[in-house]
Amino acid sequence: MGKLWGLLLAGTLAFSLAGVTGFTEVAGVQAAGASGASCLAVSAVGSSGSSMPSSPSDPLEVDVGESIQLKYVLTPSGSYTESTARDPINMVMLLDKSSSMNNTDGSNKQSRITIEKTASKDLVDQISGTQLNDKIGIVQFNDVASVLADRTNNYNALKAQINSLSPSGGTNIEHALRKAIPMLTGVNHPYIVLVTDGYTTHYYEDSRSGSIKNEQKARSMALTVANELAAMKVPVYTVALGAIGGSDVDHQLLASIASKTGAKDYKASNTTELNQVFANIKQEISKQGTIKTIAIRQPLPNGFVLADNSTPGAYMEQVNGINTLVIPTSDIQYPYTIANRTVTVNIKQDQPGLYNMVPSALHYKIPCSTDTMISPIPLNMTIHVLDKARATDMYGNTYQGDRHGNVTRFRLGNEEDPQWTVPGMWSNPEYRVSEITLSDDAHTRVHVDYTAKSGQKGASDWNLLPTAPTAFSVTNGSIVFDAHGNPITDTDWHQGPAKVTATGSKAQLPPSTIYKNTDFTTDYLTYQLQVTSKENTLLQDWTPITPATVITESGLDLKIEARAATAAITSNANDLLGGPSSSTTVALDVLPPELPTVTAEFTRELQTYQYTVDHIYDEHSRVETAKLLKEGSSINGKVMDRPTFTATETDIVAGKYAIEVKDHVRFETVKLVTELPEDTTRPVIDEGDNTWKEFEADNERSFTITVSDPESYVFETIIKIGNKQFKPQPKQTDEQTDDHTVIYEFKLSDIITKEEERAGWHQMIITSTNVKGLVQQAEQFVLVNPGPTGGWLTSDGDYSTMFSNVPVAVTAADISPIVVPEARFTRLNGEIFTGHAVIVKSMGYAILPMGPGRPAAIDFKPLGSLTFRVDKEGQNRIFLRLVDSLGVDNLMNKSVIPQVNVNIDYRQKRY
Repeated sequence: MGKLWGLLLAGTLAFSLAGVTGFTEVAGVQAAGASGASCLAVSAVGSSGSSMPSSPSDPLEVDVGESIQLKYVLTPSGSYTESTARDPINMVMLLDKSSSMNNTDGSNKQSRITIEKTASKDLVDQISGTQLNDKIGIVQFNDVASVLADRTNNYNALKAQINSLSPSGGTNIEHALRKAIPMLTGVNHPYIVLVTDGYTTHYYEDSRSGSIKNEQKARSMALTVANELAAMKVPVYTVALGAIGGSDVDHQLLASIASKTGAKDYKASNTTELNQVFANIKQEISKQGTIKTIAIRQPLPNGFVLADNSTPGAYMEQVNGINTLVIPTSDIQYPYTIANRTVTVNIKQDQPGLYNMVPSALHYKIPCSTDTMISPIPLNMTIHVLDKARATDMYGNTYQGDRHGNVTRFRLGNEEDPQWTVPGMWSNPEYRVSEITLSDDAHTRVHVDYTAKSGQKGASDWNLLPTAPTAFSVTNGSIVFDAHGNPITDTDWHQGPAKVTATGSKAQLPPSTIYKNTDFTTDYLTYQLQVTSKENTLLQDWTPITPATVITESGLDLKIEARAATAAITSNANDLLGGPSSSTTVALDVLPPELPTVTAEFTRELQTYQYTVDHIYDEHSRVETAKLLKEGSSINGKVMDRPTFTATETDIVAGKYAIEVKDHVRFETVKLVTELPEDTTRPVIDEGDNTWKEFEADNERSFTITVSDPESYVFETIIKIGNKQFKPQPKQTDEQTDDHTVIYEFKLSDIITKEEERAGWHQMIITSTNVKGLVQQAEQFVLVNPGPTGGWLTSDGDYSTMFSNVPVAVTAADISPIVVPEARFTRLNGEIFTGHAVIVKSMGYAILPMGPGRPAAIDFKPLGSLTFRVDKEGQNRIFLRLVDSLGVDNLMNKSVIPQVNVNIDYRQKRY
């Protein structure tokens, strides 16, 4: 047998009625008690409320759906003596082994881990000493938690495991609590004791197979697991280990965990204090003197159900065909911490009629008996449930009037969503609502008829629309403002767009109205505006007035109306109904002057263009000024007629030029000049018949180049050979009539002034630029071949003055085989051009008698070797002819032809 109990439980039952604003207590009846019983007794006493009928025999009147509150006051009493016999307990100790457990506190010389180990082993010894087969398990935790010992009554093994704790890492309370769940699932009398010295820093996530550091989420996860343990009815006793008053421990978290699970939180700073804490916890969990499975069972007539605001846990069931309300309440632990407990529950009836209430009973169990205790609570009374006056508008909203004269409107017929209640108009005598009607086509007006018990009649009419805004004036707060924010108080032209403010509208429900949500209060009003012309043409239909709302119409005598609209009547945000309006008349110009047009034309200057500005116009009010601006400053004052100006492309691209046009209402249009004349083609270079391969030695051949640009003008052309360049001037001729074509004539000597530098290959690059800045290039490769030069003729003796009587040997010497060396150039397209070498291809000699003149080509004979014999008798001139690979010989050259004189006389004798 468990511990012996001697308890007295007193219960008080109260029956109450709320109306629309509260509950009215109903008289109860003294119940028969269990006086004289050796273990437990229960009595019930009722009380009366102000709404009770004047005569106890009269029924209590309530409305359909009105909450009726049942109130029970339970008073425990008595005591019991604890015996050594009790059921075994199942405890899991969660022991912190984070690195901070190595710390000491104040004058305490022992580390926290030492204190934890010593006291925990002492607790194991205390529990083992009861010899009641209690089982203990141990979970150790730092960053992660692990089961150090499953539940066991091998107490020596448990103490050995406690000794093995070694501090390191952070703190993961969530994982420690979660590890304890499977250890206590399905066992009797489960308890958890959590010891920690810090803030939880980690939580565990299976998908990532490890702990994650995040203090905020770790705290939240720990509380989530505490809720799970509370649902399992596992108390978690928490112990904050550390200096008293210190901030190292999350006391708030530990208190929350203990409170959620129905346990207590403790604090300890040394071994003695922790031993005392453990002793208190042991005493708490060892006592099993509890009044359990307490429930009030109230039979109810059919049709009664729990009201929406009823006590959590209460439920309805059928017992032997009887509709029964069951109201469970939590266990009452001994020793008592409360003097009494009040239990309330709300019920309602949705069908009108007379209903008789019958007695209820209190069911519970006590530790000194295995039977369920039942104490009857008699109750005899009649409730008259009255139907309500109802109406539904065209939008689906409903109105209900009750017995107190209160009228409540429900949004779209949802009785869980009331919008307002108008209390009864009369209280002495009280009038009930007899009929509700919607009295206009739009259902914006409500008519209510009232009837007193004496038969007297009353009525009320309510307008659901808002009142009109206050008049359009500065003083009254509703006003039209121009584009500069100035109030418009006259009919002169003002710059728009204009804005409107409207205030002063309000609801027209009675001042006593009780608003249940914001539909008819803060969400009630939306101000709107409408604009019509002088001819009464609708220009702007009803538009919500917000800080961003503007009047976008122009004209004289514009009529601007403002009203307050509401969606509360229709309960549809897209279906607003408007109240009466206020109006004013203004003149607005909302359009700035139109953008001027700007055209750009080419000039003869590089990237400099001429601009013409046109279309300086305003549709509503006249143009006051039109100015040309450069970098924000006017450069030519007032330019009302077609202004022209020139500007460089650089300034245009940089945005330095603009046209500013202002009208009568200070509206201005600024047109940034960005136009550039179109030219998408580069200049076209026509080189003419200049594909020369060679020049004569004088190098004075002329070049003719034609450059054209069909869209703009040619600005300049530059001729470049090597590092020398020349800018030719256009040729002026009477025949040249095309402004877009330029002819250039020049000589090679204009570029290469020194004659000796002209010989050889040259790459001539022609670069033409138009006034738009577009560039075109062409190239020519020019060979200047001076012809073969050099070489000497010598004889085997000096026979220019003397005569030889035998043929004379003549030798050609110092002949250079290369006339023009090979040259390589990189073309404009990146390819390589190779100019071939010019070499001496053949030689010839001519023999002429002494005298003037130069030989002709016909006079020469081929020369097979560098040495040949001259056998012609007489005074002779011997000439050497050199011919290159292009057919040019040294006879074309102005230089001296290699020559030697040879005199032969065969008749003279030699000695």
